[in-house]
Amino acid sequence: MKLNVIHNMLNIIVAIIIVLALFAMAAYAAVTVEITTETGLLTVGRGTVVSLSGSCTTSPDDSVTSYLWELIARPVGSTAELNNTDTRSTTFVPDLVGQYTVQLTVTTAQGVDTSVSVVITAATWVGVGNAGSATPQCTACHEDKQHDWANTPHAATFRNILESSGVMSYQIHCLKCHTMGYDTDSLAVNNGWDDIAIGYGWKPPVVGTYWTIPNPSSASCWDSLVINYPALAALSSVQCENCHGPGSEHHGLTAHNEISSSYDEKVCNQCHHQYVQWEESAHSVPTSYPTGVGHEFCVKCHAGKAFVEVIVTGNASSLEAQAFTCAVCHDPHDATNPAHLRTVADVTLANGVVITSGGTGKLCMRCHQAIHDVDTYVTEYHEHFGPHHSPQADMLAGSGGVEYGEHIENSAHTTCVSNACITCHMASTPVDTLSGANKVGEHSFAMKWDYDTPENSSDDVENLNACTGSGCHSDLTTFNCPARDDYDGDSIVEGVQDEIQGLLNKLGTLLPPVGIPDVVVNPSYTSDQLKAAYNYFFVKNDGSFGIHNTNYAVQLLQRSYTILADVEPDENLERAPEVYSLSSNYPNPFSTKMKIKYSIPEEVFVTLKIYDIRGRLVKKLVDEVKRSGRYVVQWNGKNDTGRDMPSGVYFCTIRAGNFSCTNKIILVR
Repeated sequence: MKLNVIHNMLNIIVAIIIVLALFAMAAYAAVTVEITTETGLLTVGRGTVVSLSGSCTTSPDDSVTSYLWELIARPVGSTAELNNTDTRSTTFVPDLVGQYTVQLTVTTAQGVDTSVSVVITAATWVGVGNAGSATPQCTACHEDKQHDWANTPHAATFRNILESSGVMSYQIHCLKCHTMGYDTDSLAVNNGWDDIAIGYGWKPPVVGTYWTIPNPSSASCWDSLVINYPALAALSSVQCENCHGPGSEHHGLTAHNEISSSYDEKVCNQCHHQYVQWEESAHSVPTSYPTGVGHEFCVKCHAGKAFVEVIVTGNASSLEAQAFTCAVCHDPHDATNPAHLRTVADVTLANGVVITSGGTGKLCMRCHQAIHDVDTYVTEYHEHFGPHHSPQADMLAGSGGVEYGEHIENSAHTTCVSNACITCHMASTPVDTLSGANKVGEHSFAMKWDYDTPENSSDDVENLNACTGSGCHSDLTTFNCPARDDYDGDSIVEGVQDEIQGLLNKLGTLLPPVGIPDVVVNPSYTSDQLKAAYNYFFVKNDGSFGIHNTNYAVQLLQRSYTILADVEPDENLERAPEVYSLSSNYPNPFSTKMKIKYSIPEEVFVTLKIYDIRGRLVKKLVDEVKRSGRYVVQWNGKNDTGRDMPSGVYFCTIRAGNFSCTNKIILVR
């Protein structure tokens, strides 16, 4: 008996040890370490300063306690050393051509040591040989890329500036980005542009801001450079090596970073300083979900490299999380599309609607759409019910919501904003001296910044430049501009965004759990509730609260509310009214039918009639004695003869005893 007890206890102890070991393994697995360079490249010029940074992700209950950098391999004869070894960042100068292996070990508070290493290749600059008739160095293996690159502004940057200035001089601060390998540090002798210039006998400027280029011929500036200094011309403008690193050690090899190929935003940030805006955007944050195995459908819009693969080949093979960096949206090799954009092709939504307008904004629409074909999707319950979290393309196009069989007219934004998303979300950011500079507009893509005080709306900054600058809304002071009508039926005409929020709240209270505005879809939802819930999330997830397409958002919510309200009990009907009233008509505007509610406190003869804008009678809805009570009637947009009335403004007038009241109605076909 005692032996059995002891045996059972031992089994329990072993089980506990296994569980603890699994938790420990999970803790170890939760620690990830990454090394990045300041330029985003692992191929660098010999003699240039290489800046390395370590980043570490741990479990929530752990933290980093120490960093240890080690230079564990270097070329024979190299004396390179790390400048520090125990901080998050370090630097070193590769003094010889070849490979340098740097290792970082991170220790956490839970005693987890995690190491990662990276190979840095130091090389010299080659140049593609684009001067005169020289054969480009990269063409042998990358002819298609070289051909496309030759037609980009990058390929002629140096030449164009020389020709436009008409003088043989060049601003010093421009050379770093308009030539290859420009680094005047005494250690950086690597066949860069400055090294070649000195080789020709030029002296770098000691005072002043220009290199002056000797011109012994009467040829134009660029032609003179090609004729007299061909080695310099071969290193001029933005070439392959500017973005891939110096290529002397490449020779078709890539295993040890003999040449770099990276989507890292820091590659472009060497010259294009929109990074300060981009890092404020959601595009800068890699999403661990939904990426990885099992999310092959999702990665095309949640992993930058996969997005490019789908555009180029139609399929995504890269499943790891990655931010949407510069090179994801812009193709450095090809300027066929405006701003080097990867594509501006027409976009087909899940319901088959093809978006042909929208210009450069169609690049954004490839991902910012509802994903589901609503007609089939809402027929049954789904886990995580609702449209994709960014259905802006569908909303802007006036498509993708549950329309209940009746077409809905779009607002003007659908056709009048030439580049759709780009026009508004990339409008110029405020100048540096104003609030919101680099926080809204341009590559931040943000329309609003809360000044990092989300609890205080008084200091919010909205980027209205696209609206006011277009001439369409020159006097606009906020996106939440006054609505054209009381869309949410609370008898107050508020701002458009407030009206949409009011409609969301109103519809939400009719959906289970009934009585609160928050919607939680569950398998017990009826068909009508599923449709209404889809519209609720469609408008909410769009995020503009009516700005993208006011009429479409209003009509989706109003129609959904009307459908549900037809089957929801009115708890107030049993209580006798105390005063005469004519409530706001709902929905308003409407296209198929609207509800008109009125109350009378005593028995009286009541007339309720619809008139057009000229005062002519259109429809007689009530013309009889009514007892005290609350009443609801509907108008279907037809006149007394059954003919559909055209879009326009109408008036609903009630007369009961000495009481009379008129409400405006907007009919939209």
